[in-house]
Amino acid sequence: MSVSDRKLDNSSLDQEATNSHHVPVIDEEKITEPEYVSRGVRRMEKLKKVMSETKKGKHMRLLLCACIIITEFVVALDGSTTSSYQPYATSAFKHHSMLSTLSIATSIMSSVSQPIIAKIADVTSRPTCYILVLSFYTMGYIICAASSTISAYVIGSVFVTIGRSNIDMINTIILADIIPLKYLSLIHI
Repeated sequence: MSVSDRKLDNSSLDQEATNSHHVPVIDEEKITEPEYVSRGVRRMEKLKKVMSETKKGKHMRLLLCACIIITEFVVALDGSTTSSYQPYATSAFKHHSMLSTLSIATSIMSSVSQPIIAKIADVTSRPTCYILVLSFYTMGYIICAASSTISAYVIGSVFVTIGRSNIDMINTIILADIIPLKYLSLIHI
């Protein structure tokens, strides 16, 4: 095969390649909503509709946002003070070396629990999951306060961390669900 024959073959391949590429046309009338919408999403869409259309709904939205702000303040205050008291608690049990173990256990459980809690919020509803997370948070502090061993204290701290990290996540999800998109950038989520 000569050089000129190869040039002809390459040019014919290029023409075939350009002819074979076509731009797909999307028929906008055939685009439909997804078939499956979870229960949590449906409930929040109904709540958002009520909050945006009625006067009581607008008051309810303001009340809900105020409750979320108060909850976030309490969780932030707790997060900044609890870490100062953990060395004293572990020293009281004469296991000060468990402080690093406690830190690792709470970090792991915080990361592992978030996808699980997010799925629960999606399948059930946001308020149900919020109550679950708040109960983890409260139960963890009850266990910490009543602990007589370092193991009980670590378990209580893990429950507190699961509650704390997921309260932040659920608050973010709820705010993203109820606040109109044009105002969402004004709020630091």
